[in-house]
Amino acid sequence: LGSYRWTNTAMMMEYIRAAGAALMDARPMELAIGNIVRRVLYITRKEYAKRLAEESEEAGGGVAYAMQPSLEGALANKAAAPDYSIPVKNIMSNIMGQVNDLLDELDFVHEAISDQAEDHIPDGAKILTFGKSRSVERFFRAAAKKQRSFQVLVCESAPYYGGHDMAQCLTEAGIDTTVIQDAALFAVMPLVDKVFLPTHAVMANGGL
Repeated sequence: LGSYRWTNTAMMMEYIRAAGAALMDARPMELAIGNIVRRVLYITRKEYAKRLAEESEEAGGGVAYAMQPSLEGALANKAAAPDYSIPVKNIMSNIMGQVNDLLDELDFVHEAISDQAEDHIPDGAKILTFGKSRSVERFFRAAAKKQRSFQVLVCESAPYYGGHDMAQCLTEAGIDTTVIQDAALFAVMPLVDKVFLPTHAVMANGGL
């Protein structure tokens, strides 16, 4: 945002949307890009509403300013969207502070997931996973550090065979790991206690 010249929040939001559209066109399979863009737009609208309310209060107006309503609220109430062309002071520093908090949250997302390993992997569990995933690997490593004794079955995931790399990493961490052929999946499924899948995206209908 700092490299663009803008005079109001509406113009800045257009830059954010344009940058997001360019990124999504470049990587259409990275579904998380759209969610991050929407999160940044939400931060922008929230900080705009906050600063506008503060400036109104400082001016003695005492006017409360609401954020743009949700889609459901807009359809129900037919409320008009706020006017983001009104200039406000010091909004950029507030937005960047919130964006930096979002970046910190993304940096520590793996730790937040791994902290739950002890609750989801009991002793003696037989676990099935598929292919290579850093998130799943760190999850298993965290469980092993909690003195959990479990066995992992890894589908080899042909034709790229990421399961072999995953099995090697887990074996080096001292985890009992076995690589199985993809065709053997249905044979071992009744024997496993839990399945952990490396999920690229979670869809609105619950699909992975």
